[in-house]
Amino acid sequence: MKRLMILGSIKYFENIVMSAKKEGIYTIVCDNRIDTPAKEVCDEAIDVDVFDFDKIKNIAIDKKIDGILTGFTDSLMKPYVYIANELNLPCVISCNQLESVTNKAVMKKYFKNNGIPTTDYCILESLKDLEKIQGLNFPLVIKPVDGYGSRGVYFVSNVEELIEKFEYSREISQNGQVIIEEFYESEEIQGLAWVYNGESHVFYIGDRELVNIHVGRAGKPDRLLYPSKYCFQYEEEIKSIYQKITEAFNIKNGPFYVQMLVGADGIKVSEVMPRLPGGCDYLAISHITDLDIGRLFANFSVNNDIDFNEIKKYNMHLSKCVYALPIYIRPGTIKKINNIDKIENLDYVTQILLLVKEGDTIELYEDERQDCGRIYGIANNIFDANIKKKYIHEMIEILDENNENMIENF
Repeated sequence: MKRLMILGSIKYFENIVMSAKKEGIYTIVCDNRIDTPAKEVCDEAIDVDVFDFDKIKNIAIDKKIDGILTGFTDSLMKPYVYIANELNLPCVISCNQLESVTNKAVMKKYFKNNGIPTTDYCILESLKDLEKIQGLNFPLVIKPVDGYGSRGVYFVSNVEELIEKFEYSREISQNGQVIIEEFYESEEIQGLAWVYNGESHVFYIGDRELVNIHVGRAGKPDRLLYPSKYCFQYEEEIKSIYQKITEAFNIKNGPFYVQMLVGADGIKVSEVMPRLPGGCDYLAISHITDLDIGRLFANFSVNNDIDFNEIKKYNMHLSKCVYALPIYIRPGTIKKINNIDKIENLDYVTQILLLVKEGDTIELYEDERQDCGRIYGIANNIFDANIKKKYIHEMIEILDENNENMIENF
């Protein structure tokens, strides 16, 4: 029996564990969380700090693992890549490639050097370098170069606002660098591909609809809707961009997630990530196809190969409209969660992944509201999806101790 180490144990990893076990793979889930969903369903759970590289490496050796995987966040990529490369296990990227996909300054340089369309930018380490923004047109977007999610991301419309927000963004950056990008008036799309022997195969492209919970902050996904309304118009261009990115970043095998912007000047690439996307949104697709990304990734991780026939039959055109609805809540203590059972029983809701429970205290994390889960569903078309979204939003309640709804994006 092949043995797979999985770094991470929150609800999103539960699907990967179950998919791997169906393939007869022995699963070992590791992180420092206790009594989490993936640890309840895996074959073996180990409470350990996965950022203690020596300790996790010794565990991997002791357990005689055949593979390792992780997903959903950039922060777990470092221990994943380190262990896989140290033990010569299958991995999406090498240690030398890691910075190119986790550091936005390096990533943007790859874009520019390889003709991948993206927004103009500059890198600042201090406000003494402010003259570097000359040539960039306001409004601008400020980001920590090695941040993830939307932490430390701000929109600024003039120099005064840039100066005001610069330190907030720089404090989140581990290396003290901030990337300043031109704002591109656009809509966001995102997609997941599988790279097989250096050739990318796009599974799906979806619209990434945003909500601005706080003025001046980056928008957060309010709904992920598949297939994207841009699939037919830009299908060949999207495929071409994916392949160009695959070659530029020298990705040979594994999942590959890309965020793009679509505006008056066409498609511009925002970010690339050789991992499973945050929020486990591929689960929405799995309910109308037999595509199981978790199974593919698990098999690749222990066998260094997958059945090519498993990926070539999929494309970005879907038979139905599917969606994922993120839920964001403000700080407080959860007294009651209402109507989850009723929502789960709706015939158009396929799955709910809730990361919180009654009694949990939610704290303000680095000025970000808590992403506490996803609701996945199916609709006949976008108009039907809009109706279903509204109904779900009206039903779900996460109440604090004062019986006030903690959900912020509904």
